[in-house]
Amino acid sequence: MSLTFNARLHDVGTSRIRAFNTLAKQTPGCISLTIGEPDFDTPEPICDAVIHSLQNKETHYCPNAGSDELRAKAASFENGRRHTRYTKENVCITIGASEALFSSLYTILNPGDEVIIPLPAYPAYVNLVHLCGAVPVFLDLSTADFQMHKEMLENVISDKTKAIILNSPNNPTGTILNAESIQAVHDVMKTHPMYALIDAVYEQLSFLDEVPCLLSYPDILDQCILVQSFSKPYAMTGWRMGYVCASEDFINAFMKVHIYAISCPPSLFQKACMTALDYDPAQMKEAYHRRSMFLYKSLLDMQLPVPEPQGAFYVFPCIREFGMDDETFCKEMIQKAGVAAVPGSAFGMPGSIRLSSCVNEEKLQEAMRRMKLFVTQLRENTHA
Repeated sequence: MSLTFNARLHDVGTSRIRAFNTLAKQTPGCISLTIGEPDFDTPEPICDAVIHSLQNKETHYCPNAGSDELRAKAASFENGRRHTRYTKENVCITIGASEALFSSLYTILNPGDEVIIPLPAYPAYVNLVHLCGAVPVFLDLSTADFQMHKEMLENVISDKTKAIILNSPNNPTGTILNAESIQAVHDVMKTHPMYALIDAVYEQLSFLDEVPCLLSYPDILDQCILVQSFSKPYAMTGWRMGYVCASEDFINAFMKVHIYAISCPPSLFQKACMTALDYDPAQMKEAYHRRSMFLYKSLLDMQLPVPEPQGAFYVFPCIREFGMDDETFCKEMIQKAGVAAVPGSAFGMPGSIRLSSCVNEEKLQEAMRRMKLFVTQLRENTHA
């Protein structure tokens, strides 16, 4: 037998987000707006909690699903945000949202199953679907103001459809699915039974008063899998802590993947994560809102089409007018303007770019000054 690698890896790409972030780091003076990495420190009460756990020598194995206390706390936290009645039996603590996404998909998917992925989308979705031997089916939302209608969904459903992935607020657009979109997904799930994998990692960074969610519908609750992360709202990206909430039947099946993939989450961080769930990230959210709106208005001033961000810390302008592909645009903007962004094609949406607001206002202002000069020069060259 020849020593070959898993054939599924042929369909799995490397991270273009990281590639452009690396290119930015290699370019002297470049302002990188690539990575969705909070520039705030983890709040002090959360850090104090992990120091206390370390002093108490809480460094051994914890239960595979995480501590009962943290699972119960996560269930209570989610119940306080929506019409759910989760208990700790509905929760498993994971190694960030990344493990929650992978283990969830591996739990429900068989080879050949289809997963609906609304575009633009976080690049991990399509790659995780491929790793599971399933088939991604794309739904372009750019033609519908980044919302969904029942007819759009029905056009991509087949007898092989197993799940749909929802991410709201969205990475990369910052847009939020409205109540009508969520209603459309609900109605389709009633007619065509499927799972909904709800990636809610930016939900606490919503700029709106409420984020419509499928979990408001008790009649499909057993079809919903909620993925959460401590990384984005609490600036804990390096801690790699998250959780999944779902029916007990799902959690029991999920555990078979989770146990053999990671054994258990870090015991050292359990109480710190409980502290995080009591922490209000309002100050960070206000900063992201202020910065994102600055980017949005700056891009409008450049006469670039861009959806208004409603959450998270991204904006997603269209650059099709310049007659170059988005990857070339991003490379030239690094080389000529010293500003780094991520090509929209990394998110399944060529012709746009993603900018992150995870830098301070001074850097954002300078980045937009440079980008405006770059865009102006491109227009002059185009019309010369």
